[in-house]
Amino acid sequence: MLDEGVRIPEDHLSLVFEPFFSTKQDSMGMGLGLAVSYSIIADYGGSIEVESQPGKGTLFRLVLAADPPHTAREHVDATDNLPEDTRKQYTCRQEVS
Repeated sequence: MLDEGVRIPEDHLSLVFEPFFSTKQDSMGMGLGLAVSYSIIADYGGSIEVESQPGKGTLFRLVLAADPPHTAREHVDATDNLPEDTRKQYTCRQEVS
């Protein structure tokens, strides 16, 4: 995901995935979004990285495992009871480079 807006300051890059880290006003969020996203993606064998450069904005790179760990597959297998046409919604395209 690429955001061409204001970049993340260098001293904040190492903190963006920490629970409760936020640069927003108190009433605007709790700072849990990226921490929760990081945890879920890691549980499924993936990773999320961030890059930010002046004048170019911020890039979040998500890498998702084509074959998630066994514990993650148990959650995915819960879709087996859904009708076939519904299960197709959960299929992701794998890009190979």
